[in-house]
Amino acid sequence: MLMLSASPPAQADQPAQRGAVGAGLLLLAALILAGAAAWVILGGNPASPVVVDPPEVHTQGPAKPNPEEAVLEPGPARELPGSGELIIELDYLGTEADQHLRVQRQGTLEGVIYGAAGNGAPIDDAIISVFGGPQDGLSTRTDSEGKYELPGLIPGTHFFRIDSSQHFSVVRMQRVVSLKPTKRDFFLGSSMDLELLIRDHKNKPLGGARVLLNGGLQEGLTDEEGVVLIGNVVGGRRVLVDVRADGYVPVRYELNLFAEKARPGEPMELPAMMQGGTVRGRVKSWPGGPLPRVTLVPRATQPGAALVAWEIWQDIETDREGRFTIENVPTTHLLDIRAFHPWGVCDPRMRAVTPSPFTAANVEFIIRESKAKITGKVFGTDGRPQRGVELSLLALNPDKVLAALYPGLDSSPVGVRLPVPAQMQRITTSDVDGSFSFAVGDHVSGTGSMVLLASAPGRRTARHEVQTVGQDIEVRLKALDTNASVELARLDEGPLPPMARWTLNGELQEERSLTLSELQEGLYRIKVSRGGTRLWARDSFFINRGTAIDLGR
Repeated sequence: MLMLSASPPAQADQPAQRGAVGAGLLLLAALILAGAAAWVILGGNPASPVVVDPPEVHTQGPAKPNPEEAVLEPGPARELPGSGELIIELDYLGTEADQHLRVQRQGTLEGVIYGAAGNGAPIDDAIISVFGGPQDGLSTRTDSEGKYELPGLIPGTHFFRIDSSQHFSVVRMQRVVSLKPTKRDFFLGSSMDLELLIRDHKNKPLGGARVLLNGGLQEGLTDEEGVVLIGNVVGGRRVLVDVRADGYVPVRYELNLFAEKARPGEPMELPAMMQGGTVRGRVKSWPGGPLPRVTLVPRATQPGAALVAWEIWQDIETDREGRFTIENVPTTHLLDIRAFHPWGVCDPRMRAVTPSPFTAANVEFIIRESKAKITGKVFGTDGRPQRGVELSLLALNPDKVLAALYPGLDSSPVGVRLPVPAQMQRITTSDVDGSFSFAVGDHVSGTGSMVLLASAPGRRTARHEVQTVGQDIEVRLKALDTNASVELARLDEGPLPPMARWTLNGELQEERSLTLSELQEGLYRIKVSRGGTRLWARDSFFINRGTAIDLGR
């Protein structure tokens, strides 16, 4: 008989089973207590139990696209700002290697040219250029909104001529400051008849006086009653009116003239003229060659109703005996007089005089041949000496030269046009054997170094820095490479106007497409605008073959 012995094992398992059950009860009680504590602390809400999300499961493979999700596609590129054709202004600055030899001209004139006394539309495609002085002919054009910008000016007083296809030419005067743009809007009014009354120093009518408008573009003579009538005068603000008569100081006025305010038959009366004095002088000797030249500049000026036309006493040539007479100069100013000669040094460097209305002031100079020279020889592309090459020796800092020679320019900021002393600009041509020579004994110490420029047709302008006296410079001309080009483009494939207007160094080009070819490789100052809105500009931008300007940025 098989006997089952179950009792001992059952007795042994009962305590363990009861222990397991007890442990489970204790664990259950602990969980209940923890839940109650959490409910008390967190303000539990039986209706809003806390739900724990299951962890995300990341699976391999591409995600399935949502058919309802929109697909974004790039829209069409925007139109360029402004309206009309593109206006591109380029000024050649030279090669990259020549940049340290650029003459420092740190003035800029900018503004708008308006017609009809400022009440009409701006004048587009007008040419504004320097009229006389050391930068005669430097020019730019207005855009479709009449805006202009003329950089690279020597700080000081300049005359500016404005020519327009709207049948007029005028001249205005403006002082340009350094380092920041000088802003000047020119307001040109309707044509009018200008009638003026001129009186002498005793306030009596002065007959035979010359009245010049716009720097001499128009003129007339006063009659016995001292009246002059000049027709077809372009009115506006600050119109230049000069009056000149024997025995009287030449004066200048800036008048606001408007046709609607003119009174026919009632001449505008100007202040009485001032009697002038005389300066007589002689350059007793000079090294030969060209005749000496004399320039007069005031040490200082006083503000008044009239300005003095100082520029008529600049760069006066002596006679063959070296004599000169400067008439009708102001007797209320201390005057600085200098004599110049391209081959020599003047002794004394300057004379200061104050003439009287009754007694002439007398001055004398001696110009000795300069031992300090800059010499050299010019060779062509074939290695042979080149004759007839134009050479210019320019001061790298012309404003420093003018300040050192004529300290009165800073004290006379408005009415004295910048003179052109030899220390600032000397010009000659190479001889038959290609040789050249500059006398530089009168170079003003502390005004910086000079730069020698050699120019010939079809040749690249050669530049050499001149730092010391006695240098012998070998100038080798190179063929002019005009294989560079610049194109206007949009890398975003946006629309561009089909036509463009290009100006290079102030001259309007015949090219009307979006590409300008046959340029010299080098650095350019560039401005691209449209309808008066500037789109792109760089003060220094390198152009070589196939250069593109992206207007889509």
